[in-house]
Amino acid sequence: MRNILSIMIFCIIISGCSYSLTYHSQPPGALIKYTENGNVIGMAPINVDYGNDPQFKSDGCYRVAGVTATWVSGAQAKTEKIITLCGSPQEYYITLSRPSDALDLEKDMNFSIQLQNNALLQQQVNQQKQLNAIQMFNALQSAKPKTTTGTVMPFGDGLIYQETTR
Repeated sequence: MRNILSIMIFCIIISGCSYSLTYHSQPPGALIKYTENGNVIGMAPINVDYGNDPQFKSDGCYRVAGVTATWVSGAQAKTEKIITLCGSPQEYYITLSRPSDALDLEKDMNFSIQLQNNALLQQQVNQQKQLNAIQMFNALQSAKPKTTTGTVMPFGDGLIYQETTR
């Protein structure tokens, strides 16, 4: 009991008992929903930061609502009704595996590959945006401001103004 109390106090002082849970699916790309209410969490892999939301029990474990993973083929996998997370990592991982006897595995694998390709393309786009921003920054940093000077000179019966830009 003393150890549990010490862990709870340490957790509250250091991190406020904030923790996150990453839901993975095998193959990647399943839609993750809370089983009880059907609310969508997102597409696996997806990280959920629960902060201080779930209850921290006296046994030192977190408890969150169970989830269902649904692949594009319609195959489903479920966790228990309540997911119990014990230990001290504060970053937890759960993998839901597609049932081996479910039909249309090829459909789910193709979708997973498509998602991976999209992620790679997005990464390339983000890298190009970063490179463009750096180049623009460097160009603006090295650009010297232009200065204009003028000289007034006599010209015939009047004066003439001559500008020089550098």
